[in-house]
Amino acid sequence: MPHRTSFRALPLVLACAILVPPPSGPRRAAPPRGHCRRPRCAYCTLEDYSSVLTRMKNNSNNVMQLWAVFNASPGASTLGTPYSNDEQPFKYIPPTPPATLGKWDLSVINQTYLTNLETVVCNAYNNDIIVEVTLLDPWCPDWLTSPFKASNTVDPVHQGFTQRGYFGSMTGDGTTQNSTTRGYQRAAVAAVVNRLKKYP
Repeated sequence: MPHRTSFRALPLVLACAILVPPPSGPRRAAPPRGHCRRPRCAYCTLEDYSSVLTRMKNNSNNVMQLWAVFNASPGASTLGTPYSNDEQPFKYIPPTPPATLGKWDLSVINQTYLTNLETVVCNAYNNDIIVEVTLLDPWCPDWLTSPFKASNTVDPVHQGFTQRGYFGSMTGDGTTQNSTTRGYQRAAVAAVVNRLKKYP
């Protein structure tokens, strides 16, 4: 039976997370019914994910979750700029100063993103860690940094959703721009699935 733990995983730069084991010593009493303790989590980066996966295995944590094809840029949400040009499954054009946020080209799949994602999943597989991949995150509040926001694309007249609500909705207003963007979104999901489906 897999030992299920809770993970918040950001693409590529924050590619996986691990629960930090509680300090040694006497166990605390269980929280009152209806309450839960917030887990202590430590995130990892693309540079150190291998050691984190080793820690997971050593701590008998064998299920992790990765989130992919984000509704927002995790880097831009916290730092004002993406963590890297490969933070999303789309080609990213860095900004020309003084701008801090560049533009995404939704028509071009970022192969480096897919390679990095597969590297993490492959390493987890080799460590007997089950990976749950969550695609899309319509609940993310930071629409301003979304690669799916029309003004954040290289072609805001033809790329990007005209409203935030279309990111996670199967319906739209029928415009060519929203329909085309839905196609780009599906292509990104398909690219992730096709790259990772070889892992059982």
